Amino acid sequence: MPPDLSPHLQAEECNILINLLKESHKNYMEKRIKSREHGNAMRKRLFNPLEESEK
Repeated sequence: MPPDLSPHLQAEECNILINLLKESHKNYMEKRIKSREHGNAMRKRLFNPLEESEK
């Protein structure tokens, strides 16, 4: 994450752009975490198929 830019702001347009950037970073990380969790679950099923059917 980039450092806090608030000391360098001079206009409201900058605030809007920085907030949009922060939201974009947050959304990207949430999607990446979900994707990683999905991949881990798929690998577990792929390499341990008997454990899933025994449960």
